[in-house]
Amino acid sequence: MLTILQMFRKLWRALNGDVSPFACGAAVFIGCLIGLTPLGAQTVMLLLLLLIFTVPVSLALLTSAALKLVDLAFAKTISASLGESLLAAGSASRSLVVSLLDIPVVGLVPLERHTVLGGFILGLILGALLWWPVMFGIRSYRRALQERVTQHKWYRVLGKFSWAFGGALRGGKMS
Repeated sequence: MLTILQMFRKLWRALNGDVSPFACGAAVFIGCLIGLTPLGAQTVMLLLLLLIFTVPVSLALLTSAALKLVDLAFAKTISASLGESLLAAGSASRSLVVSLLDIPVVGLVPLERHTVLGGFILGLILGALLWWPVMFGIRSYRRALQERVTQHKWYRVLGKFSWAFGGALRGGKMS
């Protein structure tokens, strides 16, 4: 229970200004990839990407958990059928997947499995579709929040004493 509360606290912190909107969009993108592919080597690699880049891990894990529930319900129908059609004998996409498996790091991902390939493609598409709306949604949320906070009378009163806070409040003028 404490871990879930900490995750929501970090998500709240990411939404309110600690992290750039671009990083939040990237976290949703990586969360889509984690959530729509089955557990395996690709999951470990994507979790390492979360640690390498400065993205909010809580947002990525929340996205992946929500999409993992969707994937568990529809994995056989959507992901597997998409992967099966992409890996059909004689298709151009099959030769592309075979050539991708020759790349050293990508070769660790079992793209020859129908559900992995289908889930990875769905994750790429959904992540790309969600990246920009998440980014613009967070920007508009922050703008609206900033307008609302700066209009509050206590903010204006404290802004006059920003010199006491080391200039931490942006609304106050240093004279």
